[in-house]
Amino acid sequence: MFDSLLFQDINHQPQILPTDDPIFQDLNLEDLFTKINQLTGYDIRKINHQPLTNDNEIRYRQETFKDFQEESVYQAFEYFTKQMLYNFQQHTELHKLDPKSYREHNLVNILDNEFEAIDTLLSKLENKSLSSSGLSKFISYLKKYQNSDKIKTIKSKITIINRDFNNIYYRLYLNGRTVTVESSPKHKESMNDNFKETFSPIFESIQDMDSPVKMEDNRSPYSMNNLQISIITQLSKLYPQQFLELSNFYNQYSRYHDQLIENTVQELTFFLAWQKVERIISTQTDLSFTLPILTNDGSEKVINSFDLNLALKLIQRTDHPQIITNQFTLNPNKPFLIISGPNQGGKTTYARMTGQIFYLARLGIAIAGTSAKIKTRKNIFTHFDRQESSNKLSGLLEIDIDRMYQITKKVDAHSFVILNELFSSTSEEDATELGNRILKELDQKHATGIYVTFLESLGENSRVQTLMSQVTSNAKRTFKVIPENLNGQAYTDILLKKYRLSQSDIEGELLK
Repeated sequence: MFDSLLFQDINHQPQILPTDDPIFQDLNLEDLFTKINQLTGYDIRKINHQPLTNDNEIRYRQETFKDFQEESVYQAFEYFTKQMLYNFQQHTELHKLDPKSYREHNLVNILDNEFEAIDTLLSKLENKSLSSSGLSKFISYLKKYQNSDKIKTIKSKITIINRDFNNIYYRLYLNGRTVTVESSPKHKESMNDNFKETFSPIFESIQDMDSPVKMEDNRSPYSMNNLQISIITQLSKLYPQQFLELSNFYNQYSRYHDQLIENTVQELTFFLAWQKVERIISTQTDLSFTLPILTNDGSEKVINSFDLNLALKLIQRTDHPQIITNQFTLNPNKPFLIISGPNQGGKTTYARMTGQIFYLARLGIAIAGTSAKIKTRKNIFTHFDRQESSNKLSGLLEIDIDRMYQITKKVDAHSFVILNELFSSTSEEDATELGNRILKELDQKHATGIYVTFLESLGENSRVQTLMSQVTSNAKRTFKVIPENLNGQAYTDILLKKYRLSQSDIEGELLK
């Protein structure tokens, strides 16, 4: 039985996270989701705010994304989805059309186009082998749907209506503001015949004379003009049987729709949008995406990853931007990464990158990187220093402590915590003491995470792995973050050497 492409069990869906959850601002996820909507034209914000918590549900989506990696499958579903979304929109706005006969005939066209879109999809996928259970079940459902007696009956009626209306032949006589409609007229020499006879010598071929002329359409988007309405009104009197068939069809099927197909088409936009973003980035850069392997124990590792939101921002600004990749390893015996280094060296970007990985993996999509093996984190907590916090009367330190208290109450073994410049408003001694207490509390609850800090003494904790953002010998930032003992003095020495401010340099200048 098929219910959904997004959920194996549609009756047990995870909660939708509120948009004011700190992770959406701290990890720049809200900005990322907005960019994706703008780039793709699909509004998938609701699904993006509903991360999965079950590995089997995540793998169910991953299977579908793997099928979409094949170009022909992606193209087939993209065409199908666009066609169906357009038809659904037309159906929704059907009631706005006038006159009644025009509205009734548009229903025929809408349903006919829907069936044609389904037939086209099935035809394109006829010789394709889909590995995902979701797409396979959906295709099976569409086949049964198209071959059902109900759909065959609707198609048969549409065929009859189209045939009967194609056989309607009429002539218009225009005399000032008077228009006469004549049914089944006998052939007589027309203005078109006279035109061709008179002007054919100046055209290379008769076909050139019949080429359509583009004219601006000033009609209302939903209605016909008065002349068209008058013509249709007269035609309905001249051909009552055909218009009666049309009216009967509308009365019977105006509310017809298949809710499961409509829901699935909306779900397809989620897969198409993320797949399109992946293609945009891969085309304009040398960056890669991977469907992460989900594990329950052992080390976790992600190779050649990057901040997805930053990548999209740089792509929008310039062609073929250079984006730095990084990697990380989380070992069970060292569950926290302590990151330090110079300002503007990529520490916060690295923290955001890691948080994005764990969040986006829960959406079941391919994440940034060439390979990844990670655990599913059911909860992600963030605490980033925010400029607006300084305006609060309670004080920055109190805000930090209160926020960390709320986090430590909720964390468990399935939580990932990202702390950025925590306790920066107090003294180094107090910040170190508080930082060690927080790390001990989180470790006791078996949580994992990242702590971006200038407090080098936190790196002495036996349960942490230390990383440093790198600079070259002339103090240029590389934005690479690698495992290394925390050593702020090394960067200081580089700066002193670059600007010739070391003790030996100063002494040398004094002796001159």
